[in-house]
Amino acid sequence: MQIMASIPALAFKKKGNIESNVDCHGVTSLLSAPDFRNCLLLSAIPIAMSIVNSSWLYTPIGYLDAWYNVGYFLHYFDPTFLNSSYKIARLSWIIPGFVAYHIFQPFVANYLLHMGCLLVSVLFFYLTVVRMFGSVIAFSTAACLALFTPYHGSGGWDYQNNAAGAFYIVAFYVLTEASLTGRTRTFICAGAAYAAAIHAAISFINMIPILVLHCLTTYHYRFSRLPSSRSVVMGILWFLFGAIALTIFLGLVNVIVGRQFLFFKDLLDLVLRNVVDSQNQTPWWLPWSSKWFLRINDFNSFRVIFALLVGCIASTALAIVRPRFNPLALSLQLQYVFIAVLWTVWQSVGQTALQPDYFAYPIYPAMFFGLAGLTATWQSAGKLRSTTILFCGLLAVAATTSLTVGLVGVTLLRWAEQHIELALTASALAFVFIFAASKGRSVWTAAAVLAFCASNALGVAATGHANLYAHRVACEDRPSTFLGLIESNLFLTRFVPNSIDMFVWWNKNETLHEQLGCTASLANFALSMTSFGLQYLAIPWSGMPDVDELPANSISAITGTRRIAVLTNDYSNVERIIARYEQSEARLGVEGQTIIRTSGFSVDLYVLGPRRSAL
Repeated sequence: MQIMASIPALAFKKKGNIESNVDCHGVTSLLSAPDFRNCLLLSAIPIAMSIVNSSWLYTPIGYLDAWYNVGYFLHYFDPTFLNSSYKIARLSWIIPGFVAYHIFQPFVANYLLHMGCLLVSVLFFYLTVVRMFGSVIAFSTAACLALFTPYHGSGGWDYQNNAAGAFYIVAFYVLTEASLTGRTRTFICAGAAYAAAIHAAISFINMIPILVLHCLTTYHYRFSRLPSSRSVVMGILWFLFGAIALTIFLGLVNVIVGRQFLFFKDLLDLVLRNVVDSQNQTPWWLPWSSKWFLRINDFNSFRVIFALLVGCIASTALAIVRPRFNPLALSLQLQYVFIAVLWTVWQSVGQTALQPDYFAYPIYPAMFFGLAGLTATWQSAGKLRSTTILFCGLLAVAATTSLTVGLVGVTLLRWAEQHIELALTASALAFVFIFAASKGRSVWTAAAVLAFCASNALGVAATGHANLYAHRVACEDRPSTFLGLIESNLFLTRFVPNSIDMFVWWNKNETLHEQLGCTASLANFALSMTSFGLQYLAIPWSGMPDVDELPANSISAITGTRRIAVLTNDYSNVERIIARYEQSEARLGVEGQTIIRTSGFSVDLYVLGPRRSAL
């Protein structure tokens, strides 16, 4: 409370920062004309990137949890489909996915869901920041968020992280608006959006302290006082009402389709067990001593987390000795410092929190809000200028080009040569420093965005992902592979009443050769296909056992309505499985066969089932 009480004295003498934004943008107007134009430009960045190359918008094969969600998108209304799995808890993501897949073709639904999550995140991020710091800072940092590749499809685009991030940023926006206007009933929408984020990715529950800090700081700065006790209580009650109402709605939908009302219970129990006993996380958790953060894929994300943490800590320390700072900007930086430290503590005590593959994802929204705060620390937002649209347009073009022209990242990587880790770290610290020094001035902020683009492109090239974004790159055709997986699932579900009655086997030594001279992993394709709710004929983690090595329980499992799906381009593998089962007095026959074709390869899919005895 002492910190909150000191804010007006330390801040700007006038309330121009917020009030000018209120005057310019209008409290009652949802979207002004300049903001509307800027939102269109921001939307154009990822959309233009998808027109150049859409492969980055698809979940890679082999990402198992993400493909489970696709299975729910296709079969959620079947109450027998994965009904005992804790993964059903992600209803705030599963239900929109199911609706999209049953209104549109899979190809269109995939694009709408994934591009929708990214656009919602970017646009509501912009609308939040523009209310506090003006359009220059808002557009610049939002464009960086749109480009930040670790934010793209974290854990696979169909993984629940992507929806959770969008829901969280919407909640943050609504809380900002509610605090600026003092309308406590608006907290209903914030509570619903935040509940949707938690139901999608429960780790977002850690954000409660920073949401409270943000509301108090924003309200105090807008009205020069803390909210009354009654306003606080009413705000909390409306927030909880929104969260509970959404949860009840999701539970009722689950009951209507024949599933349980407490859809989140199994996941909640699992999370509580993991928190109480971190040993349950051992298969995934990586200790600091393993130096996991130095692996190039993890390092690419970790260096940005680290660089901005350094910048925010330094800026906060400097604000102590320089009284004329923006309290809202300082609040956003402190929020990020709190979350980064909290995630570090979770990782240190044995929880999978800071590993950037997908566990660290909840940090990213707070990180970019912190970047906006870092830029605005000593900046007073002015009114919009006629040149702002030109400024934003040029940044949008530069941002799009930095990833779609693969030569940018490749050239930077060639210059870095053997010092790639140093170059990545230096470039991250450089763009953070330029953002901090820009003070929201157009030229310097543009330079900061260009520095971010260069650093981001270097990271993409260093991690080997430049082909996902660049124009006309061979061996990157995720769209047709995605459609092949959908086709295989729809074909297999015709043969069994319940998806768990279909078992999958493949030859671990077989490789799919593509028409362009590329290769595809049959194992990754099969793993993704199995994640649609099927079962492995044998445990595949060290490689699917060969036919002669299949355990006895895999032989006895195929009875009654159960079937085996075999992915292979070598029919002798099918004959070997039939022969192996006959040795154990179990007779199999081919019940169905189709060819799964993609633009690069094709593979035969067979269904084997028990043969009836002759009368």
